[in-house]
Amino acid sequence: CWCDSHTHLVFAKSREDEFVDKIKGLSYAEIAAKGGGILNSAAKLQEISEDELFNLSWNRLQEAAQTGTGSIEIKSGYGLTVEGELKMLRVIKRLKQKSRLSIKATFLGAHAYPVAFRDNHKGYLDSVINE
Repeated sequence: CWCDSHTHLVFAKSREDEFVDKIKGLSYAEIAAKGGGILNSAAKLQEISEDELFNLSWNRLQEAAQTGTGSIEIKSGYGLTVEGELKMLRVIKRLKQKSRLSIKATFLGAHAYPVAFRDNHKGYLDSVINE
């Protein structure tokens, strides 16, 4: 079987429209300025219910399994809030409980910062650690 060692399987809404922008030559900063990017993903994650997020993620996991994946790593880190991260981790835990695939979770944090901490990265990290 295939071991997929880097996925972002748990997300609320596809960013495929951003690929078109990227093909057209827009930078990540320009895409973010248009309302896309990780901050958009985090906002969509906040809006979706945990059950709906699980169902979308379960469907993606089933597609991966049908194409030969037997082991998968799933990144969190896009919640950008403690609540968002915990939602992602609970969904990953539910996937692990329901699936026969080997699933590992990895935190990929602080590669984007919430708008409130755009110029205060240390403040963001401190706020997350102290919650």
